[in-house]
Amino acid sequence: MRPTINGNPHRRRKIGRVMSRLPFIFLVILFTPLYSQQVIDEALHPVGMSSNDIRFRVDKSSSDYYRLSVVDDVMESPLSLFSLTEGMAHKLHSNTAGEDVVYLSSLLDRKVRGSCKVSISRRRPFTNALRMLYSGLGGSLSDDEADYLWDEAHKLSIPLQKTLAVGVLGLAEAVRYRNLAFSSLTDDEVRFLKANAHRLLIEDTTTADESEEFITRQVLEISKKIDYVSLFKGGAVLSSAVSRMVHRLEEQGIYDIADTVSFRFPTPWGDIILGNGGCSGYTDTPLFLVDVGGNDRYNLRWRPFSIIVDLSGNDRYTATGDFSIATGYFGYQLIMDKSGDDMYIGCLLYTSPSPRDLSTSRMPSSA
Repeated sequence: MRPTINGNPHRRRKIGRVMSRLPFIFLVILFTPLYSQQVIDEALHPVGMSSNDIRFRVDKSSSDYYRLSVVDDVMESPLSLFSLTEGMAHKLHSNTAGEDVVYLSSLLDRKVRGSCKVSISRRRPFTNALRMLYSGLGGSLSDDEADYLWDEAHKLSIPLQKTLAVGVLGLAEAVRYRNLAFSSLTDDEVRFLKANAHRLLIEDTTTADESEEFITRQVLEISKKIDYVSLFKGGAVLSSAVSRMVHRLEEQGIYDIADTVSFRFPTPWGDIILGNGGCSGYTDTPLFLVDVGGNDRYNLRWRPFSIIVDLSGNDRYTATGDFSIATGYFGYQLIMDKSGDDMYIGCLLYTSPSPRDLSTSRMPSSA
């Protein structure tokens, strides 16, 4: 796409001189701050033009479902690029975790609206939050399970139970929004996306055969049915809730957990774990984990939903398959490690056990 210079017909004789200066002009755009726009105006003044005459020809480009409005804005006004990126950096630096997700959603033309906070039950806050999470995941917490969790949670102070409930409720809300985001897709379409969405990450379209290109096009077409606003909303709620939970843990004295309780409760979607301050080894991805400290070792695999909060220690996170470390492939995963000299060990994409079921990679008949 080539730049064009708008102007009256009598300026056309000067276009040659303008074009010869374009490399200099665009170097100025990229490498000078906003206040140097005056310099650009002075450079163009001899040919009777100004910085307002510099833009890309958007009328020559075909419409694209995936092109963002911010890209069109920059093409219309290239000199705004510096102020735009500077403003983005400032907002991302100053925002909270939940606010970051909301801001990024607006840049991606999927604006999230409404509150991202969760409400906590006064009675049995931790176990009631887990009941809501179970319900969202399609299960139910039995009375015996609830009593066991209550006995364990009872060892914690009520304020600490409420703090942990914030994170659990954030995950429960994220599950609800994730389910809403995919509610317009059939089960076959969801399975097809899970089996083939990785192609958008690793596929080389210059060498792909026709069948590969067809599958990739179908992935893109089906993905248009996803409610991305709901996906971003779930991410914003989860990020905000976990940040609030960690802030409250630090205020309340997080190391009290190590002196009072340490337990592991298995669920079909991963374990619920409160870890003490010792060096622990976790051999599977948890559903919800808060670990106070110690040099811990995590061997993680893909799960659609997971929260890991590790508050201190030199920890090591090892992926045992694709999309294993805080990826959130078709869901949400979040790792918040507050301190320590930590190590993250990934694996090559599409070379190890993964969430994809290749037996269901056929194109759904409805698509």
